[in-house]
Amino acid sequence: MRDKFGREIDTLRISVTDRCNFSCLYCSKEFNKIEKEKILSYEEIINIVKVFTKLGIKKIKLTGGEPLIRENITYLIKEISNLPEIEDISLTTNGFFLFENVEKIKEAGIKRINISLDTLDEKKFARITGFKHLDRIKRVVEESCKTFSSVKLNVVIIKNINLDEIEDFLNFARENKMILKFIELMPVYKNLSFWKENFVPYKVVKNIIESFVSIFKIEERRIKVYKGENLIVEFVSPVSEPFCGKCDRLRIDCKGDLFLCLYGKPVLNLKKFNEEILNLIQFYIFNREYSFNPFAQISVKNYRFPVMNCLGG
Repeated sequence: MRDKFGREIDTLRISVTDRCNFSCLYCSKEFNKIEKEKILSYEEIINIVKVFTKLGIKKIKLTGGEPLIRENITYLIKEISNLPEIEDISLTTNGFFLFENVEKIKEAGIKRINISLDTLDEKKFARITGFKHLDRIKRVVEESCKTFSSVKLNVVIIKNINLDEIEDFLNFARENKMILKFIELMPVYKNLSFWKENFVPYKVVKNIIESFVSIFKIEERRIKVYKGENLIVEFVSPVSEPFCGKCDRLRIDCKGDLFLCLYGKPVLNLKKFNEEILNLIQFYIFNREYSFNPFAQISVKNYRFPVMNCLGG
C-alpha cells in the first residue's frame, strides 16, 4: 500500500487504552478519561487489523496510555500474532507491569519491546512520572533483555532534567545489551512552554555521545541508527529533522480514530468498522499530505536555547 508520494505503508500503531499509571510531565495533564463503552474492544481491534492486512499492513505496534494496564492483553496479542499476514508485533510500555507479564506476552507473540525510561536517577524519576518505582523498572529492564529478541530503551531528552545523564544511559544500555533510543521532545500535548524550555535537537545528544564513545551511522529510515563498541544508538528527530518522506505508518487511537500522522487530525472513526468503507480508507491513505507536522519547518539553527548551560559551557 503506497500513498501518492510513493511511501509504502506497512505499520499500524494501535493505542489500546488512554489510561496510564504514571503522570509524566510532558503528557499527563492532557489526558481526558474516556468512557469504557467508547474504547475499542479487543474484537473490534482484531477486526480492524484483519482488514488493514488487506491493505498491506504487516507490522503492529501496541501502545497506550500504558497497554499492560488493560486486562487480558495477552488475548489480543495472541489473536493478532496468529494472523498469517502479520510479520511483527511489538509493544511499548513504561515497564511497571512487565514483571508479571514478561513470559505471558512473549508466549502470546511479542518478540520486540520498547521500554520508556527518561532517567536513571530516583529523584528525577519521581519528578518526571510522579511515582517512586525506578528500581522496579530497572529490574524488569534486565529481565526483559534476557527474554525478548530485541529490547529498546526509549529516552525522551529533556534539557533541564536528563541531558546530563547521557553517559549513564550509554553504560546502562551496554550492561543490558539493549538498543538505546533517544527521542526528541515533541510539542504534541499543547506543552509549548515546557517544550521551548526543554527541547534539545538530536545532534546535540549525538555530540555528547561522541565525547564518550565513537559511533558511526549504519542505517537511516524514519530513525537514524548508529553503532559503537557493544552499542547501538537510535535517534528519532521529528522536530529538528522531520522524516515525513520516510513515514511508513498509520495510527489508531483507543476510540478507533484513524490518524494519517501523529500531528494530524483523525480522518475516520473505525469503532463500528465494516468493509464497506475500505475504499474510503484507501482514498485517505493514498491522498495523505506530505507532512502534517506544524513544526516541520522549524529551523533549529535559529531556535535559541542555552543547551550548553547544561554542560557547564
